[in-house]
Amino acid sequence: MSKTADKDGRPATAVEALTAACKCAGTLPSWYELVLADNLRAIGKIAEARRVLREIKEFPDDKAWLVNLHRGKVEEDSGDFQAAIYRYETSVEQNPRSTIPYVYLAGAYSDMQQHDKAIEVLNAARSAEGDLDEVYLNLGYQYRNLRRYREARDAFENALRITSDYEVAQKALRDVNSALDLVGAEPQST
Repeated sequence: MSKTADKDGRPATAVEALTAACKCAGTLPSWYELVLADNLRAIGKIAEARRVLREIKEFPDDKAWLVNLHRGKVEEDSGDFQAAIYRYETSVEQNPRSTIPYVYLAGAYSDMQQHDKAIEVLNAARSAEGDLDEVYLNLGYQYRNLRRYREARDAFENALRITSDYEVAQKALRDVNSALDLVGAEPQST
């Protein structure tokens, strides 16, 4: 039940199912503890999510980056962007082959209005494996934040080359094309 609830985006149900399973079994496998922590975070139980993440004892070395990724998400949701960045950077170091930690790291830099740093991270992510359309989408957002519309357009077009029906990228591309029509030329960063 917890797997289905987690997959369906029903965090309260996932929390309750995992809590009941923990009461019956006494403990949860590490993977389920990670799922529990993420769903606790999703319903705003930041302190409980931190506690569960601290208690994870055994996790395969090749998956340790996921624990740091989730710790970063908890810190980001609590508003501690520096702690989130530290966790995401650790996650990138642990798994530089995946686009996922790069996208989260760039998001934390963006939350701190450090768009140039976010662009640097996303450009590094282009050589990783995974959802490159997501990398280009976020790269486009960063360029758009800086009013660098032509570069944003290129990034959104790259996302659409990978996933032609990516609605969010289509909408973002329409937005920057309209902005370019209005300004006629690339505005300077402000």
